[in-house]
Amino acid sequence: MVFLENEISVLPEKHLRPQEQWWLERHQQIFDRTERSLIELQKAIDIFGEELNIGTLNAVCAIDFLLFRDAWTHASQHATIKSLKAWAEAMNQRYDCLKILFTQIRLNYDYFSIMANTKSILAAEAG
Repeated sequence: MVFLENEISVLPEKHLRPQEQWWLERHQQIFDRTERSLIELQKAIDIFGEELNIGTLNAVCAIDFLLFRDAWTHASQHATIKSLKAWAEAMNQRYDCLKILFTQIRLNYDYFSIMANTKSILAAEAG
């Protein structure tokens, strides 16, 4: 999923730097590129349907991640996200394994939050 590669590059900056140091032009470029990628994903979902396969699994996880990180990714502002969200929610309800994966996304969030907080504490102690 190209759009995850796009968005992940912005997350550390938004999480670790003050907002006045953000590279806003780059963020807009990434948002626009993600928009184009989500449009392509929407087209591919017609092929995926509601069958559980590697494409479906990948797409649902990516959509859930973007929405879970909405405060940083602004996923809710993308034109296609409502239909992608509805599809992902339907898939999450249909397959128990997808519900478990969403729980894992939340666990990863907790892990990265702990790591970022630890880094901040160590930096404050060092200097």
